[in-house]
Amino acid sequence: NFPSVSLTNIDNVLYYGTISIGNPPQNYEVVFDTSSPYLRIFPK
Repeated sequence: NFPSVSLTNIDNVLYYGTISIGNPPQNYEVVFDTSSPYLRIFPK
């Protein structure tokens, strides 16, 4: 099972949501690029 993320859609162009990464979990606001298979996370 994979966790689900609620996405916000802006004009059918941009999708973003909050994901949690790590232990303990840290929240990141992420813009999802639907044309790329990659996800880059930058340190806070």
